[in-house]
Amino acid sequence: MPPMRPPKSDGSKPKNLRKTAKRLGSYLTGAYKARFIAVVVLILLSTIASVASSLFMEPLIDDYIAPMVRQAHPDFVPLLKALTLMACIYLTGLLCA
Repeated sequence: MPPMRPPKSDGSKPKNLRKTAKRLGSYLTGAYKARFIAVVVLILLSTIASVASSLFMEPLIDDYIAPMVRQAHPDFVPLLKALTLMACIYLTGLLCA
């Protein structure tokens, strides 16, 4: 068996970038194309849930918690609904991670 040489690498671009990218994509997906797509979708969902949970904090405080502090007899039902929605967002992020 002849000795293996390292591939030539002069830092230049490939001759056919589209063909090279397609070949690299086939190496990534290969026999596990459905799993690869599922992983990408779950990563995107987890990221969206993370961003949504961060953005949800300001309206939660401004629209639900701060007005309740000034009330003598606050109504907790809207706050409970908002917290339930927030829990669903966190659960989605947890299940996708």
